[in-house]
Amino acid sequence: MKVLILGGTQFFGKKLVQRLIGQQAEVTIVTRGIKPDPFGDTVKRIVVERTDAAAIATALGGSSLDVICDNSCFHLRRRCFR
Repeated sequence: MKVLILGGTQFFGKKLVQRLIGQQAEVTIVTRGIKPDPFGDTVKRIVVERTDAAAIATALGGSSLDVICDNSCFHLRRRCFR
């Protein structure tokens, strides 16, 4: 099974990646490359800003995936309505 994880370097995403590795899934994580991860050569990494859809599409190329999971825990800073 080919799984793409957005996030995966912190919190519950890390545990999900570990479990998928344990089930012999082919795991790719999409990360900004800021936080280190403990996965070594057991995962593929795509370093890209998740808010840049074109960059993600380019990085994935024509990849065929079975599952995509978005584990990113972040807060977008938006201008409040006045």
